[in-house]
Amino acid sequence: MKFISAFIYYFPFTPGGTALFGVSVYLLGLGYGQKNFITLFLSVSALGFLAGLYILGRIQALKFESKNLAWKVPPYVYAGKKSADLEVSGDSKKAFLFYRIHLSLSVRAKIDTAAYLRLYREEAFTGEGAQSIPLTIPVSGRAELKGRSKICDIFGMTRNRFGKTVIHKTGVLPGFLQGKVPDLLIEGGVDTKSKRKDSDEDKYYMRDYIPGDRLRDINWKASSRSSDIFTRISPISQEKSRTLYIDFRHFAENTGGGRRAYHLDYIKRWLFTFLWTIKQAEPSFTFDILTGKGRTIVHEEEELIRLAYSLGDIFYQQDPGIFHQSGESSEIYIFTTPYDTALYRAVTEYSDMHIHLFSTSFPGKGSEEEAVRIFHNDYPLLPSRELMKRDKNSYRKNPLPQSRPGLQVREQQIRVRVF
Repeated sequence: MKFISAFIYYFPFTPGGTALFGVSVYLLGLGYGQKNFITLFLSVSALGFLAGLYILGRIQALKFESKNLAWKVPPYVYAGKKSADLEVSGDSKKAFLFYRIHLSLSVRAKIDTAAYLRLYREEAFTGEGAQSIPLTIPVSGRAELKGRSKICDIFGMTRNRFGKTVIHKTGVLPGFLQGKVPDLLIEGGVDTKSKRKDSDEDKYYMRDYIPGDRLRDINWKASSRSSDIFTRISPISQEKSRTLYIDFRHFAENTGGGRRAYHLDYIKRWLFTFLWTIKQAEPSFTFDILTGKGRTIVHEEEELIRLAYSLGDIFYQQDPGIFHQSGESSEIYIFTTPYDTALYRAVTEYSDMHIHLFSTSFPGKGSEEEAVRIFHNDYPLLPSRELMKRDKNSYRKNPLPQSRPGLQVREQQIRVRVF
């Protein structure tokens, strides 16, 4: 097995060069057997051409072997974001005019417990300066990157590998939702501290409604004249700290198979967009987030980035039965998928709270859908076998006890279609 791997690694010809080599050998035998000088000349010329390209390429490879290329991999990238680049710094020396350094990048991205995406990209440069390789991974998770270097001629006939395989690991954070974000009409929040306004409290400015604003602060008169909702605020800064309680439910009855990983990625993006939007508009907000791995409190923007990084390691698991305690808040924000068959239990646990439910669902006829594009033109992409299986996982069909007296559930769904 090692011999085969070594042979493939050091084999000097590309597919085009291999074809030319095969034809040349055939013509050499044919010309020798038929005593045909022209055929012999053509075959020997082609073999000499390939040998010359290989020898010059080998010299180039030995020259760059001692000059280690520096691979700079970002510590994290946002899923689906095309601006993230991996940079490779070369040496001041350039390759020969008809040779280029080819950088091949293969990515193995873990997006669920046993599901992976594989991506491949190759870039060429002269070896002088630096070369950027776009790093676009469509789904959040964890990615292992392997970088290899080789010298190729511009005719596409020979290749000469050099240097060691560079291996890096990076986090793939949930990207922001593109396009329209669903309306977040949420009341309340928990005031933990507040300073009284001074004599200017009768003077107000207005801003867009932010989840957590009190109903009495909404300017209903101004809002009635617009499709947006406005909140009155004092020109004097008013210190407030409000806590939003969130239950992120990445739970499923069993593991592996199907397209469920894309539903989970979507609610990760939905959650991150939700938190980031609120934090940018109102930095004083605090988030108390419950996942299957435990409880996380987010106060600062830096902590929100760390939370997004940790979301890459959160995949489907069975429901551990952990909930926010009753009385902590009058409201709860639940993010989930249609594979959460235990959602009924969570709704029952939070029955004394006002529940805001954000969930993906399956596409239906004539319904508005959010299309999740897996295959991109930027990278050849190959899903693992688990992602290609037919989705046989259990999913909820009638999850919410809507008829229960006094239960308040405001649900927002996005139908996710994977293509």
